[in-house]
Amino acid sequence: MKRIAIVGNAPMEKDCSELVDSCDTVMRFNYCNSFGWGSGVKIDILALANTGGAGRKLCRNRDINRLSIFQKASEIWFAQGSPPLLSQIVDFRNKKDSSRRIVRRLELQDKQLFMVPESTVKATQEVLVAFGAPVGNTPSSGALAIHQVLHTPRFEEMEIALLGFTSKGIPFHSWDAEKKWLADLAEKGSIQMVD
Repeated sequence: MKRIAIVGNAPMEKDCSELVDSCDTVMRFNYCNSFGWGSGVKIDILALANTGGAGRKLCRNRDINRLSIFQKASEIWFAQGSPPLLSQIVDFRNKKDSSRRIVRRLELQDKQLFMVPESTVKATQEVLVAFGAPVGNTPSSGALAIHQVLHTPRFEEMEIALLGFTSKGIPFHSWDAEKKWLADLAEKGSIQMVD
């Protein structure tokens, strides 16, 4: 059976490099903090935070386009936004959304671009409410990407391995609810928590 590894940015507790690099598809996030020892070097999909401070930070970093991780990915997923068509990303003018500037700054014009749809954002919010998050919560990029993978036909026959997720981070995400949701998915066999 094919496998996708979704690799978060938390440090690995054990070396999972061989497992990650042997997966058919590997997704990583933002600066790929765990890239290298412990989580391998393969990357197919890079999910980027394109709103708020995280999106602006990607645009401001002068040396960021020199990081090879951005060029290794064949697909770029933007975690939050509203353009329904990929072609609209380059023309999107919403100042809260940094997608257009990220594509230009990181020289990602040749990559396959995907904007996580608003329907995924709303569905993820609803799922998290069931696990104790407030109505109108802001799911993390990781939660949005996991939800999208779970509901994308090309991944439905794949095992989903999660690594480097601690359900901790900036305070406006509902980390407790996300942790409970991931535990529920693991218990149901929808995902495999590796580390």
